[in-house]
Amino acid sequence: MKTITLITIIIIQSLSFSYAETLGDINNDNYVNAVEAIHALQVSAGIKNSITVTNNNSLNAADGNPKNALYIDNDGNIGVGTTTPSANFTINPSNKNLFNKKLSGLVTIAPNSSTVIGDNNTLFSYELKVGDTVLLANEFYTISSINSDKEISISRELVAGVFNEPMFTSSNILHIYDSSNQAALVLDNAGNLGIGISNPRAKLDVNGQLIRTLSHNSDIGTRFVNESTDSKQATDRILIFKKIKDETDIKIEYNDYLGINGTCGRCDWEIRIDGSPCPNGSLLFNNYFCCSNASGIGSMQTIKGFCSGISAGEHEIQIWFNISDSRYIGKGECQTGITTSRWQIQAEETY
Repeated sequence: MKTITLITIIIIQSLSFSYAETLGDINNDNYVNAVEAIHALQVSAGIKNSITVTNNNSLNAADGNPKNALYIDNDGNIGVGTTTPSANFTINPSNKNLFNKKLSGLVTIAPNSSTVIGDNNTLFSYELKVGDTVLLANEFYTISSINSDKEISISRELVAGVFNEPMFTSSNILHIYDSSNQAALVLDNAGNLGIGISNPRAKLDVNGQLIRTLSHNSDIGTRFVNESTDSKQATDRILIFKKIKDETDIKIEYNDYLGINGTCGRCDWEIRIDGSPCPNGSLLFNNYFCCSNASGIGSMQTIKGFCSGISAGEHEIQIWFNISDSRYIGKGECQTGITTSRWQIQAEETY
């Protein structure tokens, strides 16, 4: 038995210098030993994936198409799906080979339409989310809206349309689990990064104590003066705010010149969401005075606080004024802003 083994090794070593020289010599010592030769023969027989070390620092692993699945250049940059990594770690999600996850069912799109209609087997609301990238008819599209399991809208129209075609997506680009097998870090194919959450719904989605979304609007605004007993909206003081989650709060801060244009009176200013007070309590500022100066008085003031109970989605943050005390009707004019002052509304989504 020892003699047979020796002969086998001699044969492998002999073959290694003729064939395995390309795939062997892993340690780059200009000599292909028995281990390297066996590895080369296993690669050629399809038993192992091809891994070729071309020099001391370069690694190229093919995925079998053959395509470059993993590449490390001489500077130590790692590329997945690309042989030209531009950073220490580069992923090429535009590689169509990465979009190999076939969605359930088949889809049809009418010519010059962006509406995708699924057959009885599609599960759009389960398998996709807004912002995902999909591969359809050999082109990439972004999901704009999901109307049902059978209907979605994509980012642009298909001129020719398609009939009963499959649609593909990719798995998450990066998915790291913690010791409890829960998602610790997820990067999906829409470019959303989730920390502690498996299905990120924003560019940064964090399950924890973190401010998530920040928006602001500021301008030299119109001077609103009103002595009506009805509440009025300062129509140019608006902030459109997109809230990501239902369970978070909105922290709002409004800064403006707030005064009374008259000899005596009282006015309230209120931050409202879509025309209604904050569900957890009004965010108000009031100003009351009596004096002999008929031109009135006022100053720069700030109203701020938290609004809870606001659902996810796009909302309009508004400023309303002249919510007057009945004892002072007609005795003062609410003045919101002066032509030389700058108003500002800022909102944050926070836990």
